[in-house]
Amino acid sequence: MERWWLAVVAVLTAFGALATSQEPSEPLQWIPMSENAITLPAADDQATEIYFAPGFPFGDELRHKIYVSTNGLISFDTPISTFFNQPFPSFLGNFYVIAPFWDDINIVNGGTISYEEHASGSNAMGDVNDYVSAQIDENFEGIWMLVVFWDQVAPYFGSINDANSFQAILIMDSSQDAYAIFIYECGLLQWDNFATIGYNAGPEHYDNHDPSSSDVACVNHPANNFSNVFYTLHEAEPLPPVDPQVSYLDFLPHTTNYLSNGLLPNCDDCISQNIELPSDFPFGNFTHPSAYVASNGHISFRTAYTHFNAELFPTTNPGIYWDFVLAPFWSDVDLRLAGNASWEIHTTAESQDLINTVSIFIQENTASSSFSGSWMMIAYWEDVHPFPHGAGSTTEYALSTNTFQAIIITDGTKSYAVYTYRCGEMDWGDESTVGFNAGGDYFQNHPVTGHFQSHFISCLQNISNGNPTTNVIYDLVPNPGSVLPGDIPPFHNTIGSCSAAGYTECCAEGDCRGTPLYGNCYCDALCRDRGDCCYDQQFICPTFPVTDNYVILAVDPGVLHMSLNGSDVQTLVSGVNERAYGIDYHLADQIMVWSDVVNDVIYMKSLDGTGLVTELVTTNIAAVDDLAIDWIGNNLYWTDSTWSRIEVMNLETLNRAELLRTGPNLNPRSIAVDPTNSYMYWTELGQSSRIIRASMDGTSEQLLLGFLAQPNGLTVDIAEQRLYWCDTAAGTVVYGELGSAGLVSFTPLVLEGGIGQPFSISVSATSVFWTDWSTNSLLATHKIYGSGESGHQFTVFDASPNTPRGVEVVTSSQQPTAGISNPCNTSGCSDICLLSRNTAGFTCKMADDTSPTPPSAGSCADAEYDTCCSHGACGGYPATCFCDIACYERSDCCDDIYDICN
Repeated sequence: MERWWLAVVAVLTAFGALATSQEPSEPLQWIPMSENAITLPAADDQATEIYFAPGFPFGDELRHKIYVSTNGLISFDTPISTFFNQPFPSFLGNFYVIAPFWDDINIVNGGTISYEEHASGSNAMGDVNDYVSAQIDENFEGIWMLVVFWDQVAPYFGSINDANSFQAILIMDSSQDAYAIFIYECGLLQWDNFATIGYNAGPEHYDNHDPSSSDVACVNHPANNFSNVFYTLHEAEPLPPVDPQVSYLDFLPHTTNYLSNGLLPNCDDCISQNIELPSDFPFGNFTHPSAYVASNGHISFRTAYTHFNAELFPTTNPGIYWDFVLAPFWSDVDLRLAGNASWEIHTTAESQDLINTVSIFIQENTASSSFSGSWMMIAYWEDVHPFPHGAGSTTEYALSTNTFQAIIITDGTKSYAVYTYRCGEMDWGDESTVGFNAGGDYFQNHPVTGHFQSHFISCLQNISNGNPTTNVIYDLVPNPGSVLPGDIPPFHNTIGSCSAAGYTECCAEGDCRGTPLYGNCYCDALCRDRGDCCYDQQFICPTFPVTDNYVILAVDPGVLHMSLNGSDVQTLVSGVNERAYGIDYHLADQIMVWSDVVNDVIYMKSLDGTGLVTELVTTNIAAVDDLAIDWIGNNLYWTDSTWSRIEVMNLETLNRAELLRTGPNLNPRSIAVDPTNSYMYWTELGQSSRIIRASMDGTSEQLLLGFLAQPNGLTVDIAEQRLYWCDTAAGTVVYGELGSAGLVSFTPLVLEGGIGQPFSISVSATSVFWTDWSTNSLLATHKIYGSGESGHQFTVFDASPNTPRGVEVVTSSQQPTAGISNPCNTSGCSDICLLSRNTAGFTCKMADDTSPTPPSAGSCADAEYDTCCSHGACGGYPATCFCDIACYERSDCCDDIYDICN
């Protein structure tokens, strides 16, 4: 394959490093920002678009969309604002990125970010022209220039006293020659959390600047106190063609001779049960006893992933990033009305000829000339539609279909994946991923992935030869007996064995996995959250960076803050309430709220524990067992088990209203909201406890699950679209996959030592946390353990002798805001605006008069109230007879809240 290279010249003038043989020029100093400069808003993890119609040459294309990220990078075509930096190519392998100082920056803590465009003739461009001319040893005249200035910006965990300043310049001339220049002033880089400096132009074309970012800060202090990094961006050729294959493998038909098989139901975002394989399947540095087939065109080996949002490998999704995934065509597939996904497992005992056919194909197209498979699994996706086919869409795109196949085959040592596509039968795939991921450091993205064009695999090479199919082949164990580069994942060791002395601490809460050949200490996601797992091959167990991830815990009689591993415990609230119960937070507004079921008050305070405690709700509430904040619409929801109702309050206006009442003999307990989909979820306790879902305006109630024992805790995993709940009486923690129809499936967590008596539940990016009343502890484990697999758990915090109640993990992954609009901003609602599943996206609601004074119209003592309230309670405005359980049983109480007596 002919390789293309992006010509890169790294010039650190402070150290005399040169791009040419010319004597070093004077370093370029700050480019002044004029009054025309545009300042980015003070927000965290955001990217602002600049549209440049002529296009800026970078790599093989003119790029019209430029995004300035708060986290010290500039991306092209796609907004990238992730704070988790890594050396290139990292998980941004196929993206185009320039990074003057990519790190976790938070300008909310201080500093400004601004940018300014310049045309030819400006004084600032003249200085840059002279500098570029000196670097390339020829005259350069720019016609357009972009200057971005990160001025005195603070780290996420820091203040303006730890500020950095740096600039990035993009400049091009009329010949479409383009350059990037990074400017640093000596002494003004005061922090460096292993920042990334360099560029990425696809998976094979990148540079990580050397010396490291600390050296960019001018440790040698040149006379003018400035240093630069210089990159040439325009010298590139088109992407290489796909390697031609020697022969092709036809689409393997379904057979009746197989070891086992299966078929997914008509569903959206669903996945198979754990499929047991005939023997362990070698993939990456590990062997895998089982696999999952997903409707969305991928196969996973460690965890059941149903994600519909395809990303380039290794992805920004922490779960997939560390997992082992094969993607013949990962995209948003909808099986609800048509198409099917299925699988068959074959061994030589049933299907010797079929396995021989695939083995010969691999011999002819790889270096394994003697490969002979012992078993294989075939996964079929046939005539599958893109979402939203199940919604009845009749658009041409929704009616398009794809047919493709994935084969995994092994001889016990070597393993291959073969993807097969029928020529002319791949009709859709605007944002699809083709490739594989083996734990983050070993992955491949097929060229079709980088361009998001499915027709690249629709037989452009083979159709002219009359072949009916085209194939992609991946060697999943390229060098048996040796560890893959970088190891997979980087949070485990590859030297020695799990019993080696150096693994004692690293594997204290991890698993010893792999084969004797590799002898790896595999630390699962829970260990990474705890921060007690190795991150390299030298038995070093550092603290894992958790950024905004920490726990807030309601414990009699206060509120505590602690890290995910239970360390750094701080008291946020004490001496105010008698029994803190439900708790939630608003990350963007940096507040937390909690309920006190003894004093009947809902309190509010700053999330960091500073400032005064505010009594947010003090009247007409009784037992507020739980509450939830809608961080998009800025509304607070809570359950009141005494009055058997759910109420809502706007956090800006403090207007308040009753939203709904629960049914007879049922009291609302736990509540959670998902404003990204305008759903609210709650549990009801009674003779037949249950879980309900409704629109966030209280309409369209839907029973998700009934006949439960005591579902006290409930939370929505926003990032993964899963519902987690815990049942105190049954001693279970369960998760279910959410879909448009409700719960697609549900799976209990199976843990060594059992669950205990779980009361409240919350999730982080990788783990689930719950309070256990049997031990007065906060416990945690990995978010997903399939049925029949035994997982590990650990005690995060022992609250004895006090009782832990509500728990929340404070994390931005569970309160996303990027790209989510708030329809209430333009609703015109006078009292309360609620997010809704209706076509408008919102519902206006009148506020209740919650004054504790007697109602002004009518009285519960009036004649029409005598029977209705004989066993009930009187309150509210207008005068409302609240009927308790005894009244429901007598059937002589109001059947709604408008004083109507049966």
